[in-house]
Amino acid sequence: AFINSARTGNSGVAGAIGSVEDPWNVVSGSLTDYATLSLDASVIGAASISVVDAQAEYPAGTIAGFTIETPTVNIAEVNLLSAITITTYLDGVEQESFGGAGNLINLGLLGLNIIGQGGGIYNIGFLTQLPFDEVQITMIEIVDVATFNEVLVYGAYVDTRFVSSGALDCIAGSFNPDFNVTYINVPVHGDVSTNDQPAGSPTYGPFTAISENPPGGTLN
Repeated sequence: AFINSARTGNSGVAGAIGSVEDPWNVVSGSLTDYATLSLDASVIGAASISVVDAQAEYPAGTIAGFTIETPTVNIAEVNLLSAITITTYLDGVEQESFGGAGNLINLGLLGLNIIGQGGGIYNIGFLTQLPFDEVQITMIEIVDVATFNEVLVYGAYVDTRFVSSGALDCIAGSFNPDFNVTYINVPVHGDVSTNDQPAGSPTYGPFTAISENPPGGTLN
């Protein structure tokens, strides 16, 4: 992946205070470095970062978004979402653009945790209806922030687990993720086929624990 410089930077009122710092950190592969989007409060402007995947086209049904953090002030989630727009492109042509609390979701609430949640970290995105190979985040003034608007952008992400048809679909039927939740030290029982609707009689291979599982957890 690489940064599309044509769709990365600040726009708006000339002379307004704001910047896009270290945008290449968004595609560095590290989970700890980040780019910074910043804007002076009460100005008409926007700050954006756009990431292109030159090797893949993602089908409709993919979740597209960014992992971000609000480091310096306590911001209501609805106000943060109202200041963010996520836009997808395919071969340089805009596909979809969604912004606001009614259109974007914090994916941590669905259990789709990319880096983490809480402490001002959010995984914000939307379920796409069109294919794309580029995703852009744009920030405008955040409501109820009286001084300086600043958002840290750790990375862009795509999640194809909900794709039911298209380029990444190679198995007949519908195979959906299963989420089991329990208290600490309380076993929970589940089956990886619970939410699947296969065509025919598939054979399931060995299960594999994912890295996001909590320490000490085991699969039997």
